[in-house]
Amino acid sequence: MKQDLKQQAHQIIDALGSPQNIKLMTHCLTRIRIAVLDRNQVNQAALKEISSISGVVSAQGQLQLVVGPALVNPLYRYLQ
Repeated sequence: MKQDLKQQAHQIIDALGSPQNIKLMTHCLTRIRIAVLDRNQVNQAALKEISSISGVVSAQGQLQLVVGPALVNPLYRYLQ
């Protein structure tokens, strides 16, 4: 599972456009919250295809990746 999450973290970054497109990233209990510089670079369809992501929400000027409480911390660590 560790390798799968690492690979999925790379897929998430690719779907966000690039590491340089990430302005700010944080998390809460069930979601990874990401502010991007250019939303046109974000491929939301690709994000929705990643198995650890159960939903993508656009709210308050940020993307929220719903991953659940079991995956949020380990996946967030790989994204940093």
